[in-house]
Amino acid sequence: MKTTFLKKPVNLIVMLGAFLLASCAGVPHDVTQHLPHVAPVAGVLTNANVRIVAADGSFEIKPNEQFSPPFYSRVFDCGTAFNDRTITEDHVAAVGCGAKQVLVYVEGQDQPLFGVLALGRLTAASKGPARRSYLIKIPQDKINSAFQGLTTVSFEKYDWIATRSDGYRQTKNWRSWILWLSQTPLG
Repeated sequence: MKTTFLKKPVNLIVMLGAFLLASCAGVPHDVTQHLPHVAPVAGVLTNANVRIVAADGSFEIKPNEQFSPPFYSRVFDCGTAFNDRTITEDHVAAVGCGAKQVLVYVEGQDQPLFGVLALGRLTAASKGPARRSYLIKIPQDKINSAFQGLTTVSFEKYDWIATRSDGYRQTKNWRSWILWLSQTPLG
């Protein structure tokens, strides 16, 4: 009994797979994601009345003093969205991706705020000063809200150019650092 090539199930699957691969070969894809990341080499905390101290005591970021980043987290390429809708709850995932638990001391307050700090590497397609240094500025309303029992999030956005394989370019933005604050422990 003679069987034709496409009547065997294995051959049919192989042919279907080859067809799918060939049909997707010309679809534009993001080439930016394969670029290396750059790490800002310095930072400054601009709040004159705030100090950020690692919960484990391994580092301290003092106000208005330049600091070398004590760590880099992977929150920006860790597979978690950290989008505007869910970012307030993303502190647990951030710790799993290398963000650090911190205590944030605010002048005039008896107790520190609890926090999670993510200092990220940026895509090589990034533009602007965030590529070189972190500018950590925590808005006073975020500090006040955290002391009132809310979980707040502060961050710095930077622009980068997303480029596809077909040459299409689009300006996007992302966060160079993220700080979650709360009156109770996070993470």
